[in-house]
Amino acid sequence: MRWLLGALLILSACGSEALPPVSTTTRPSISQEEQIREVHRTFVRAWNATNSKEALPVLSRRSAEYVETLRGHALRSTEEQLVTLQFGDRLKVYELRASPKLEVVRGGTAHDLLTLVVELEGSPLEETALTGLEVRDTSASDGTWAFHHEGGEWKVSLAEVVRAKGAALMRDIEEKGVSPDVYVIGSLRLEYGDDRALEILKPLN
Repeated sequence: MRWLLGALLILSACGSEALPPVSTTTRPSISQEEQIREVHRTFVRAWNATNSKEALPVLSRRSAEYVETLRGHALRSTEEQLVTLQFGDRLKVYELRASPKLEVVRGGTAHDLLTLVVELEGSPLEETALTGLEVRDTSASDGTWAFHHEGGEWKVSLAEVVRAKGAALMRDIEEKGVSPDVYVIGSLRLEYGDDRALEILKPLN
């Protein structure tokens, strides 16, 4: 009981003086635009490292829908149908067909498929800052990248990433006087050999 008595004496001596305020630190809020830029930086670093654990949390729900569409093409679409797709989508379909994890392509969950797409070896993304970013309610874009606001957070749209890479590649090969079809067949043969290339051009089912 002596410790309690001592505490009471100390409080009495202090009189009515107020106790010093507790020091608190609050993280300053950042703008919507800076949140988007931070998500963009996180995704680019994760993509270039084929780090799905870091990439998936910043991908939008629409990204899962997008890879399901790619899965459908990998399973069922003929070459005549694939040539009507955007070039980036078409190349990603071939990558899925060539994947060593065809069980994921054929029947894996959307999460598993997203993981596979991120971890597929591909060309890196440039670690450049977004320019001309426009934020409108629940969506944002810089003309190349697209973002969606979901659950209070900004997320990357994977479709725009793949399509922008494909469009840039198509411009490059066309400047060299090469047709997309010639590029596709030549690249597949170089990477996988003639027989495997012909298999990749066919639907999995």
